[in-house]
This record gives sequence, C-alpha cells and structure tokens, in this order.
Amino acid sequence: MPFLRHGPKGKSGENPALSRNRDRGAKSKVRMPLVPIKGCWEGKDRALIRKPGDLPDLLLPSLFCEDKGGDLMRTRFSRVVALLLMATMLVLPASAAVKVTDDVGKTLTFTSVPKRVISLAPNVTEILYAIGAQGSLIGRTPVDDYPPEVKNVPVMGDYTQPNIELLLTKKPDLIIGTISFRKETYDIMEKYWNVFIADPQSVSEVSSLIHRMGLIFQKEVQAKKLEEQIRLMPVALKSLGGQHPRVLLLMWHDPPMSVGKDTFINDVLNQVGLVSVTGSYTQPWPTLGEETLLKLNPDYILYPEKSMGGETASFKGRPWTDIKAVQQGKLVSFNDDWVFRAGPRLTQGMAELYLKVVQQKPNAKVLFISNKAKIASLNGALVDYSKFSLKDGRFLVDPAYAKTLSITSYRGNLRSSSLQAQWVDAEKMGIFLLP
Repeated sequence: MPFLRHGPKGKSGENPALSRNRDRGAKSKVRMPLVPIKGCWEGKDRALIRKPGDLPDLLLPSLFCEDKGGDLMRTRFSRVVALLLMATMLVLPASAAVKVTDDVGKTLTFTSVPKRVISLAPNVTEILYAIGAQGSLIGRTPVDDYPPEVKNVPVMGDYTQPNIELLLTKKPDLIIGTISFRKETYDIMEKYWNVFIADPQSVSEVSSLIHRMGLIFQKEVQAKKLEEQIRLMPVALKSLGGQHPRVLLLMWHDPPMSVGKDTFINDVLNQVGLVSVTGSYTQPWPTLGEETLLKLNPDYILYPEKSMGGETASFKGRPWTDIKAVQQGKLVSFNDDWVFRAGPRLTQGMAELYLKVVQQKPNAKVLFISNKAKIASLNGALVDYSKFSLKDGRFLVDPAYAKTLSITSYRGNLRSSSLQAQWVDAEKMGIFLLP
C-alpha cells in the first residue's frame, strides 16, 4: 500500500539486521594484508594489524598512499566513492513522502504513486487524463464521458452511491470522490480505503485541486501547465474589456435553479466579467419562485445545452415572458461539461461565456500566448506553445500551424495585427480576439 496514515508500522521487538561484518561470532570477511604498505602516513612504513571488526583497508589512510603509477590510489579512491554512494542510498528513502490535504481538511500521506485508483468524480477523471495519470485509473462513474477512451474503464457505481461490493473486489489504494456521498457511505469507504474528497468552491481551488493531483501522481510538470492556464485565462479575458451585464445562470429550469456565492460556477462568472443576479445568495443552489425571477429581471439568461435541450429550450409562459432577457431574446446556451465540471476544461467554459456574452461575438476566438508561463491556448484549450515565438515585442506563429488553428489572417505576426489585441507586460502575455 502506498498510503500511510500514521507512519510505518513494525512488529514489536524488531531491529534492523546488523552488517555481516559486525555480527557477533561471525567470521570476518575483511581482507588481511600480507605485506606492509610503504609510503603511507607521513612516509613511515607500517604493517596494518587487523582483527575482526576493523574497517576494510580501502577506508584506512592507506587510501592516500602514493604508488608509482598512481593506480593504487585511484583504484582505492574509486572504491571509497562507490561505497559512500551505496551507504547514502541505503540511508535515504527512494522518494520523499508526499502529504496532501483534501477539500474537507483531511491530510493523506503517500509514499509512492497510487497504482489502483477509482475516481467517483467526472472532473477528477478529466484531471487524471489531462496530467497523464490515467494509467492508474481502474474505476469511474457512468457520467464520466471525457475523454472518450475513459469509457473503457469499468463503472463502479454512481458518484453519490458507489457499489461497495464491487469496490471490495477491486482493492483500490485510493478513491477520489465528492461531498455528494451520504455520510454512511463515506464512513464505510473510510473504513476500508483511502479516500480523497474533491470539492473546489472557486476557480483558484480548481487550480489547487489540479496541483494536488499532480503531487499525488508525480505529474507536477503536466499539472503546472493546467494551473497556469486557469490562473491566466481570467487575466487574459479581462484585459480585452467588454460589457458586464447582469446574468441569471440556470442549472435547471423546472423549477428554476441557479448558483449561489460560494460555488466555483459563480466565481467563473465573476472571473470573466459577468454579474450573477444570484451571486449574493448563501445557498449554493437556490431554487427561484416566480416573484423572485421577476424581481431579479436579468439582462441575460444562461442555460446548459445538454441538460436543458440547447436551442430547443423553452422559456414560454409566465414568468419567463415578463423577464427582460426573454423579451429581448438574450438567451445564451453553454456547454454543460465545460462550465459545470471543475476541471481542466473550465477555461473553455470561461472563453465561451466571455465570447457569447461579454463580447457578444459567439463565432469569434480568443488566443493567448504567455512567454513567461510557456503556454498558449485557443478558446481556453491548450495548443502547442512551441509554434509561437516572441521577437521585438511581437508574437510570431508558424504559418502552417496558424492554418490548422484558422488564424491565417494574422500572416504570422500577431502583435502588429489591426484586430483587437492586448499586451499584459507582467505576464509577458499577448491576448488576441480573432474573427
């Protein structure tokens, strides 16, 4: 098991085995010199008298004896270095233990990378694939559908009610879930397995979750790119400006359900410059009555494509027909998974909401390149940073790669384009709004 909660355990009375050269009564394996070694210890001739337990001769001052060809000294010096390295390897652990605290305040200690992991949270599953840790994944939930190859991973039950009997047969060394577990389910899981709870409540906490997954699975380099992407995307978008309308984001429409202030979705809206009309609500997922909807009267209504039917979503009848956003046709759909999953695709959700609402340019694209963070993204999805270069304050893009991204109108010189662009000096970052 790679997980320790209270440190390693050993049987009472156990002691490390002694070296065979130090065991009492053991026959010494030390090589006995047959002749005195000359030219040693300030030029004096001395015979080295040995007895069991003495240091091997390669560690005695004869190391520094001079030989005509120097071969003796070099040979013994090499042997000393090798022995010291071996001793160091025996003393130091193969890898330092990693301590990580989950989102309910529990600290877990890992002495090695977990090899049998069950993810009971779709956003965590996406994170594991994004950082390259999918090789440890042995279980998921039915709603884990991205990336497509995750469908080859066995289903372990619902994210609110996993199949305990099935989990027992899989013998996981780590289960990652959410606070959606019932208490009795969580208590059972805690009894048998190591459980990490993921419950980010802001954009920065999503970045932190990715960072901690990187630590657990020793994928810090890969995780760092995603962390920087999430940190920089709001900076990039806000630098381009735009309107800041009052919006109502619906999780569901019958009955109408929105998001409160202590949710990462509400923070996403704030990060891209949108003002949530339910942003001051203390309930995380408030249900709204007719009178409340009429009083809120948002400029825009944002609704999820998949769960509410996309363009076929209906806002007919009262109170919808009395709301300004419906009367003016300002109904904007968005990708459920990008916005509702606190994972690596959250930045794509940010870009979508920004382009559709803040800029009112749903068919436009947002490209940013950070020379400092060495990342680039298009509409919130990471692209190949190596295809971009910074020269004389201008970003240049490989023409062939620009064609694959459909940004050929820039003719390779992004900074000098007449299209809307912004430079953030502190981040050495260029942001471009493409048609």
